[in-house]
Amino acid sequence: MTLISGFLAANVRDFKQTNSSPRPTEQLLHADLISVQPGFSLYQLSEEFPAVVPYKVEEITIPADVTPERVPTHIVDYSEAEQTDEQLDQEISKANVICIVYAVNNRKSLEKVTSHWIPLINERTDKDSRVPLILVGNKSDLVEQSSMENVLHIMNKYTEIETCVECSAKNLKNISEMFYYAQKAVLHPTGPLYCPEGKQMKPACVRALTRIFRISDLDNNSILSDAELNFFQRVCFSSPLAPQALEDVKKVVKKNMPDGVCEDGLTLQGFLFLHSLFIQRGRHETTWAVLRHFGYDNDLELHQDYLFPPLKIPADCSTELNHNASLFLQSVFDKHDKDQDGALNPSELKEVFDVFPYMPWGPDVNNTVCTNDHGWITYQGFISQWMLTTYLDVQRCLEYLGYLGYSIVAEQESQAAAITVTRSKCVDLQQKQTQRCVFLCNVFGSSGSGKSSFLQAFIGRNLNHQKTIRDEHKSHYAINAVHVYGQEKYLLLHEICSDLDFLSESDLCCDVVCLIYDVSDPDSFDYCVRVFMQCFVDSKLPCLMVAMKSDLQEEKQQHDVTPLEFCRTHVVPPPQAYSVNTVTTPSRDVFIKLATMATYPHLRLRCMCTCNRCTFCLCQNFLNSEVLHAVKAKLYTLVFSSKLPCLMVAMKSDLQEEKQQHDVTPLEFCRTHVVPPPQAYSVNTVTTPSRDVFIKLATMATYPHLRLRCMCTCNRCTFCLCQNFLNSEVLHAVKAKLYTLVFSRFSSFFSSSSSSFSSSSSFFSSSSSSSSFFSSSTLFCP
Repeated sequence: MTLISGFLAANVRDFKQTNSSPRPTEQLLHADLISVQPGFSLYQLSEEFPAVVPYKVEEITIPADVTPERVPTHIVDYSEAEQTDEQLDQEISKANVICIVYAVNNRKSLEKVTSHWIPLINERTDKDSRVPLILVGNKSDLVEQSSMENVLHIMNKYTEIETCVECSAKNLKNISEMFYYAQKAVLHPTGPLYCPEGKQMKPACVRALTRIFRISDLDNNSILSDAELNFFQRVCFSSPLAPQALEDVKKVVKKNMPDGVCEDGLTLQGFLFLHSLFIQRGRHETTWAVLRHFGYDNDLELHQDYLFPPLKIPADCSTELNHNASLFLQSVFDKHDKDQDGALNPSELKEVFDVFPYMPWGPDVNNTVCTNDHGWITYQGFISQWMLTTYLDVQRCLEYLGYLGYSIVAEQESQAAAITVTRSKCVDLQQKQTQRCVFLCNVFGSSGSGKSSFLQAFIGRNLNHQKTIRDEHKSHYAINAVHVYGQEKYLLLHEICSDLDFLSESDLCCDVVCLIYDVSDPDSFDYCVRVFMQCFVDSKLPCLMVAMKSDLQEEKQQHDVTPLEFCRTHVVPPPQAYSVNTVTTPSRDVFIKLATMATYPHLRLRCMCTCNRCTFCLCQNFLNSEVLHAVKAKLYTLVFSSKLPCLMVAMKSDLQEEKQQHDVTPLEFCRTHVVPPPQAYSVNTVTTPSRDVFIKLATMATYPHLRLRCMCTCNRCTFCLCQNFLNSEVLHAVKAKLYTLVFSRFSSFFSSSSSSFSSSSSFFSSSSSSSSFFSSSTLFCP
């Protein structure tokens, strides 16, 4: 066997993180170790040094449970005598960490490390992605002194060298440590974190740790207090620091960097120094544990699995922020609103997004949500914009929450815990109730009808304010909170600018439709009609007409019918007059109306008033609702098709009776429908009002099979008893059977013999009982 400077290459082929921010013990490492000194491989296989070392050992695996990092390692032996340089190059190109072994008792062996092996490796690897190297001094059992002093200048010259370790394959000294450092170089590489030449952390590492500091600074005072440090320690390492340990950390920082501790807390400079100290002392696994817990990968970029956790959204469902996410965003707003004015000025808003790699909100956001008089986003506007992002692009919302560190601060598994996936809209319609909080309203209208002004009015801006908005800063969306029957809902207005012939499916998908026309433009209403007839006439989506610019003189619309007649014909609420040319904030009534229609789409609300609070609104909306009409129809069907007894009561009989505006009188109606005649009743009495009508009702309820038509209601006198019997359905049934029996006998008698006419005549003359029967039977006629 020819020794080639004792070279080993640990090739990590499939380094796969099983978690978006895994701890070291949770990572999976597959390493192929190329060895031209089989003693190392055989030691790992048998834990004893062989008497005869073969040229090449077959591939073996170090189990995960025998390594400190709990990761398996595949070892592939390399022999120059049996393998080619191409095979060696192939394995080097796959390597994640390479161990270069030299003999501590052979100076030429050490020199060949710098003259041959390191240049050979660097030639076959990219400069920007150099593979970490481990220098291994073998045969330490043959020398009495360490050779580390001879290696230090090599480590300082080549930054890709992670560490150096002396070992003895014969005595089994530090063999496991060598593989441990090889694994550690892959799991916790120093290269991305630290620059040995400048003896400082690299910019990417500083940026990542700065973001972590800002997220952990819960009160945004640029100092990590003891409570915040304990929270950081518990989140990253699952255990808080003891008070004495905290003091020791701060003492070390203050001793080396006076401005690293302020007001008994750790500043950003102190936080960075602490991690630099960890790296310099070879404890960079601590820094990596922090970085990975906050979502960073080996390139110090936020991992895609961290930013975009899986979230299943069924069809016809929407996404909203839940209560916990709202509380988190409220805390973010409060900690950056340093002047406590309820709005974020430009510098405060920039500070919110310092933890982002880019500025996510542009100038158009200020024209999408509520702002104060200075144009700064208020708390309501801040939450509204997050609601908009969640509804329209939930993946972007997950990304933004990841940058803010939601899963860390809220101690959730991922940002997906902040999202509520609503129930299907079809189910909401069937159940006739919804738990949704965000509703989309698509706004249609011809060019110049006032759609943009309508959107800006929703966020409280009149015409004078709107004139100051630059065209490039305008938004096609507007969102704000409205109250529907005491519940806070978010209404999202979307201006549809597409031509009628090019409307997409997304343009027609919404919760409520707003059709806007200009009262001063005679051709404006025709566009709304065409949109309605083409897209929404057969739809169950609620629609509302808005007559914009109502402060101008109204022109007659060039259409067959007026807007009011059109709405009546198609069972749509009447047009709502609206104007943004006001001195104060424009009215919000029409937006409350839209939000109400979106929240209760199964109710066809036709109320002209839109306060939704007054008695008129509540009564009109209820009386005109489809639910009540359906109930009424069912009641009519049930009453008139059933055998339930009914009774008419003529109230206020003490007043002068007026003729009822109906085709027939109440008495005739009752006779026609076999209902007892109307019972006159009055409560305008000196004594207690009469109870007769209530006795009548109770009697009818007790004997529903008897059609009681008695005018008297005592139910005790002979007249009552006889009338009730004579008018009962039982007696009518007996009469019918008797009629059938008698007339059947007569018909058989006449058909038996025509010659017996005289006898039949005598029968009629002599049968007084029969005659009396017919004469008395008139008593049974109704």
